[in-house]
Amino acid sequence: MTQEDLMLGLYTEYLRQIEKGLIAGITFEGWLSLYSEIDSTWSGDSPSDKARAEIKIFLQKKISANWQVRGGLSSFYQFSDYTLAAGPFGEFRYNEWLMFGVAGYYLFPGIVGGPSIRIEMGNYFRQKRQQQILEGIWAVDADGNPKEVNHGKKEKEESCFFCN
Repeated sequence: MTQEDLMLGLYTEYLRQIEKGLIAGITFEGWLSLYSEIDSTWSGDSPSDKARAEIKIFLQKKISANWQVRGGLSSFYQFSDYTLAAGPFGEFRYNEWLMFGVAGYYLFPGIVGGPSIRIEMGNYFRQKRQQQILEGIWAVDADGNPKEVNHGKKEKEESCFFCN
């Protein structure tokens, strides 16, 4: 049996720097299944609803130029079987695109957990935006006011949160 889905998702995050190399954050992620198709040998099979919503609260610590460690609490709701779950998670993050770790969830009722591996592209888009900023679209002066920078020439601003 195989199932194919067309999903529409929303991801948003709020990050706050606590000190150099340490951030706190909260993320929300929601997915809706727009179209599902199933290929099964059993005529009674129907596609399962892959829609879900998840919220995470975490701390993330930079441990080297390329590595961070993140840990916190996560909760999700899965529409296919009305599952609500919550629990701790921890992961190592390589350059903000490759993540691997463990999670344990208390499902109401029951407990499940295990390893996880994810690939994310969010940092790619952050770096593109950072590049636009550094190429002179805008920057921030010492007082936090927007300013022009060198009319297209690269200049690194100390106040750039995502700068390496």
